[in-house]
Amino acid sequence: MHVGRRSLANVPEVTAVFWILKALTTGMGETTSDFFIHRVGVNNKAGLIVVVLISGMILLASLLGQLATDRYRAPIYWFTVLMVAITGPRLPSRPARRHRASPGP
Repeated sequence: MHVGRRSLANVPEVTAVFWILKALTTGMGETTSDFFIHRVGVNNKAGLIVVVLISGMILLASLLGQLATDRYRAPIYWFTVLMVAITGPRLPSRPARRHRASPGP
C-alpha cells in the first residue's frame, strides 16, 4: 500500500528534535493536568468535571484545527500534543477508580 504525500503532510519529521519536544510537551501536560486537579481538589467532583469538560473542548478544537490544515504547522501540531497530554490522563481515572484498578502506564 502506497502512503501518499498528502497523508503525511500534517505531521513533523521524526528526528531528535521531535523526541525532545514530545518529552517536553508530555511532561508539561502531565504537570499542568496534576496542577489543575489538585488546585480544584481531588474530592471536588463538580470542579473536576468542569476541568475535564473545558480541557476536552480545547482538545477537540485543537484536533479539528490540526485536521483542517493542509500541511504541518508546528504551533497547531504541538498545541494539540500538549492538549492530549493535559486531557488524556484525566479520562481513564474515573472508571479505573470505580473498579479499584490503576489507570496504567
